[in-house]
Amino acid sequence: MEDLQVQIEELKNRIRRDTLRLRKLKQTEYERQRAERSQYLSSREIAALIKEHTGKSCSMTTIKRWAERGYLGEVCEERKRFPALPARRGNKRFLYRKTTVFCYLHEKGLLKPRFAVLDRVRLARPGPQRGEPEQTAVVMAAELAGDSFVYTLQLEASGRIVRQIPEQQLAAAGDKR
Repeated sequence: MEDLQVQIEELKNRIRRDTLRLRKLKQTEYERQRAERSQYLSSREIAALIKEHTGKSCSMTTIKRWAERGYLGEVCEERKRFPALPARRGNKRFLYRKTTVFCYLHEKGLLKPRFAVLDRVRLARPGPQRGEPEQTAVVMAAELAGDSFVYTLQLEASGRIVRQIPEQQLAAAGDKR
């Protein structure tokens, strides 16, 4: 009887260990899929992006037509591609690779950089140099790099040219953060 109790305890411990291991594996897979999902846009997200950048609304039919013609690149179904993520109810949600969508929208003139050439901007310094005053610069060029814009700037104080500055590090020269 004691031998049976020991076996039961060993099984209970093994079940606890395996359950914990399974939970960790599920969490790891969830995080991996969530990171991969951030590289895609849904039709709704595309419509919101167009609205944000141009102020114009775009219908789902238009986006579907672009996808059917191959302008938006590879199309995948969200539930099949990312089963570990919480599923939304309703119609199938199709996803499109962000870089392809951004490139197409930029070519069509529906996605523009936040700052135009010759705009004055403030360059925010990330990291330990936070105590330094922010530098003002003039935009020399803007280009799409993957899924965001990068800028070439000329610093006003020194006249030095800096390249490949992400849009997230810039603010309009008159704005207060």
